[in-house]
Amino acid sequence: MNKPLLSALALVACVLPARADWVIDSDVDTAQGKMSITAKLQGERARLDMNGPQGAMSTIVDSKTGDSTQLMHAQKLAMSVPGSMVKQQIEAMKKAAGADATSEDAKATGQKEKVGAWDCEIYTWASGTTSAKLWVASNVANGDQLKAAVGKLKSGAFGRTQVGPDESKLPGPVVRSETTAGGQTTKMTVSALKEEKLDPSIFAVPADYKTMALPTAPAAAPGKPAK
Repeated sequence: MNKPLLSALALVACVLPARADWVIDSDVDTAQGKMSITAKLQGERARLDMNGPQGAMSTIVDSKTGDSTQLMHAQKLAMSVPGSMVKQQIEAMKKAAGADATSEDAKATGQKEKVGAWDCEIYTWASGTTSAKLWVASNVANGDQLKAAVGKLKSGAFGRTQVGPDESKLPGPVVRSETTAGGQTTKMTVSALKEEKLDPSIFAVPADYKTMALPTAPAAAPGKPAK
């Protein structure tokens, strides 16, 4: 599985609220480069439209099963990834980063800072070699729905793969984060957030897209272990 898709899926819980239909614009800076993400959510389904170093791509996720489909727009290709494989890959990333999903809660630093129009208090969190700095907003409209959404997503198919504090215990939603794992830092900032009715068809694969099979590891030669 490619790294941009894994990065996007790992960010889902950070940028997507659930309950009602939402559209969230975020700027993300990863080791692979900078990208803009527009996240759209309706019920159990999420769609992330990404524009980054590898061009325009979209990822459609079923948060209940964890199954996802990646759309590569330039080539008009669609690749489906089962939730079991996504969980396995993210678990491997967690293990490599030395993160512990049952670590302590985030701690308030007492520092305050604005992120766009939102008044935020800064929290910190650490587990093994993974750490995070979180900007928690106090004046987001329907902020409780945002928090409930994150909790719902983390208790679903990705529940055992997410790394970070229990955000339901925070006084508001996270609108900016800086997460360091394995010596690499990922920064995420929400730039716009709105509720609007979404067309269900955006969660389906376009009719003119061809299906692409998942890449498979090469078979091992006789007498040699598979890589």
